[in-house]
Amino acid sequence: MRAAVLVRACAALALWAVLSAGGAFAAGAVTPEEAAEQQRLSQQLLSQLRAALDASRTDAAAAASVRGIDLSALRERTRTQIRSSLGKPTTCDRAPYCETSPAWVYDFFPESAPKDVGRTQLLILFDVDGHCATARWETASEAKEP
Repeated sequence: MRAAVLVRACAALALWAVLSAGGAFAAGAVTPEEAAEQQRLSQQLLSQLRAALDASRTDAAAAASVRGIDLSALRERTRTQIRSSLGKPTTCDRAPYCETSPAWVYDFFPESAPKDVGRTQLLILFDVDGHCATARWETASEAKEP
């Protein structure tokens, strides 16, 4: 009987510790291993995007192929992480408030590309904390800057 009371008390204490620590083990929480894997995938994606960005600036065929790249691993990446991999966004050429802008655009097409042909752009929208909320491919004529 005393053992059962002691076990219940320990279980209650453990539950209180988890809940008071912000529910670190609650459903939906990311384990350190999952966080490391997400970081690895986002770095891999940023490297792939950098290579595609470089190639698309001179090769129209490379520019056309980027739309197949899945952008989901960009979510939650910071402006600093994205800019350190991809460089200055195209929108920074036209917007003095670029560092705090809620949207960044990267052009994935040669400068010589005809204006009437689909010109692929990467649109990244940030939350108020400066993390990527969403990223998507658009055609230049679809892209709307803030």
